[in-house]
Amino acid sequence: MNAHAVVFTAPNVAEYLPVRCPDPEPNEVVVRTTRSWISNGTEGSFLRGERIAGDTPYTPADPWPFPIVAGYQKIGVVEWVGPEVNDLAVGETVFATVGKVAGMFSPRGGQISHSVAPRDQIWKLPSH
Repeated sequence: MNAHAVVFTAPNVAEYLPVRCPDPEPNEVVVRTTRSWISNGTEGSFLRGERIAGDTPYTPADPWPFPIVAGYQKIGVVEWVGPEVNDLAVGETVFATVGKVAGMFSPRGGQISHSVAPRDQIWKLPSH
């Protein structure tokens, strides 16, 4: 699946680029991101190349952690539901954590235009 994402490509360099996401599986959902946020603390340290995962700091012995998709949370609209998911519907608004992405330092990220994520990483929001 083709999408776009905020990608940190080098220390202190952020770009909005086309990315490839793995095709969704039967227990997954595709969410079109409508709102997302980047934490100055967490993403700032990834942008500067200070960490490689979670709270794991970068050391000179580690591979360089770029490119990497920024972020880890978003709000969006369900655009596709796998056949094993029976409690979400297309058009519902949800909160979602990281989505899957290919070809990056980490295989997941938050700021992806269309995010593929497992059902257990998605929470339905009340209607307005």
